[in-house]
Amino acid sequence: MERYAKVLGSVSPSAAGAKRVADVVAALAPPPSTSVATHAAPMTKKSESPAAAAVKLVPGLVGGAIGYSMFRRSHPVLGFLGGHAVGSAAFSLYKGGEERKKALCQLGVEAAGIGGALMWKKHPVLGWVAGVAAGTVASSFVPGSPACDELADLKAWLKKKMGR
Repeated sequence: MERYAKVLGSVSPSAAGAKRVADVVAALAPPPSTSVATHAAPMTKKSESPAAAAVKLVPGLVGGAIGYSMFRRSHPVLGFLGGHAVGSAAFSLYKGGEERKKALCQLGVEAAGIGGALMWKKHPVLGWVAGVAAGTVASSFVPGSPACDELADLKAWLKKKMGR
């Protein structure tokens, strides 16, 4: 499950923000009592600290709040998602270089999701999912994009599993 969260987080800023929120909540939650038997697999990789996750989360939340306030009458959720995407990508866009390309691809994926939600008015959630999927496929053709990198990792994994 951790692998899926990593892949989605590298492609969509909304998924990365949700993962960071889940990390902060999990770190702040009290540990389970020792009398309850759990069947969860032990964590093999240390997650980032709650403070580091919160620092990465703040620009997206500020952007989301601004987007929500701008579109609160017509499309508050889509305004939040768009603002969150822009806020999450702002520092990478400022830095430039290879990070700028990745941030622009992530913004394109999120824009495709928002466009899908606006186009499919009867089922906006399904439209958003379809738009994110279409944006991910489209950005996988851009060399150096997060979707292209994940596709290359998937191809290498499949070759390793197939024994070629």
